[in-house]
Amino acid sequence: MIRRTVLTVAAATALAAGLVTPAHAAPGSASNLGKTLNASNATSLAAAGETITVTGSGYSASQGYYVALCAVPSDYSYGTKPSPCAGGDGQGGTTVGPSAWVTNSPLGGSASYPIATNGTFTAQIRIAEINSGLDCSDPDLTCAIVSRRDHFAPNDRTADVYIPVSFS
Repeated sequence: MIRRTVLTVAAATALAAGLVTPAHAAPGSASNLGKTLNASNATSLAAAGETITVTGSGYSASQGYYVALCAVPSDYSYGTKPSPCAGGDGQGGTTVGPSAWVTNSPLGGSASYPIATNGTFTAQIRIAEINSGLDCSDPDLTCAIVSRRDHFAPNDRTADVYIPVSFS
């Protein structure tokens, strides 16, 4: 009991002294092969879910991409397709979901976010720690907000960019 009290007092003193700060969400950014991806929040995300604004630069306006929360290699190495991803392939929905299709050539009026001629885009995704098809609370999985080529080039790894995420 005395040990617990001492540890509690020590933790409260460190917090009050500014030596420890409470966790809060922070933006994230990553680049690979000339493409840069930015996320409005990437750390201490709400486990129940929150909407993230994702921007990209260096992308081709003539190609399509998915932006999603996906499982990635634990060392964040590139070369294998990020999978599984929450929300599938990002096509079809009309609301903000766990994945988004970024393209200037949507099929059949599918919801998508456009890419400017200078290679930039802004999209939104809504992600949670546990999503349909992806459980980021699993200690054996490493999750990240990713960009990757869409269904027209599923084996093309040149658009893969990973922003590590953490949930509170």
